[in-house]
Amino acid sequence: MTNEDLSSAIKSIIEKELKSFSKLIPKDILSNVEKNIAPQIENIIEQSGFILGQTLEVNDDLVPRGFIISQNPVAGTKMSPGSSVDLVISNGPSLIEISDLSRKSLVDAIQILETLGLEYEFVEEYSEDVSVGLVSHTLPAAGEIVTPDQTISVIVSLGIKVEVPEVEGLGYQEALDILEEAGLVATISGDTNGKIVKQIPRGGELADPETPIELTFEDWNLPF
Repeated sequence: MTNEDLSSAIKSIIEKELKSFSKLIPKDILSNVEKNIAPQIENIIEQSGFILGQTLEVNDDLVPRGFIISQNPVAGTKMSPGSSVDLVISNGPSLIEISDLSRKSLVDAIQILETLGLEYEFVEEYSEDVSVGLVSHTLPAAGEIVTPDQTISVIVSLGIKVEVPEVEGLGYQEALDILEEAGLVATISGDTNGKIVKQIPRGGELADPETPIELTFEDWNLPF
């Protein structure tokens, strides 16, 4: 056997040994896996014969919060079983634009905010146009830029109510026009040729659009 043949035979034996004691890191380690199921990432790595090494969380303007930015070694690298795989996980961008959550359910709103990496609190208020239980708006408002440490107030609708305009002292048609513009209807008592001397609810109070505003008229021109 020549030296060249011997060298070739040794090389073949070494390659066979490497194949039997080494594995490929599966490429799906780099797939988008949310941080809140991080144990699943560890399971994927362990099922492939490796262990989860160090994890580093950093801000990234392109990779959403909780998604893997990179791994070391990279996918496809040959390693011995039991070797560790280090991951860099995104904490989301350093500046975040608030999404429009209006008319979304609380479940959807929470999912969006947590994906963005934002802290939040719920505040219940009546709304002029958003049904009960849905998000009315946020503070700061949708489209504004915030930092990850800011807390977002999520305003949740207690139901639709509108502010009642002040119509006392007005005439019949003028009052009806104002109430109609506000999306309200009225019940009438008294002489509509006169002025309104009483309204329930009062101006500035909140009312259900389906509940009529009670208007009481009196002819101010009648002698006492």
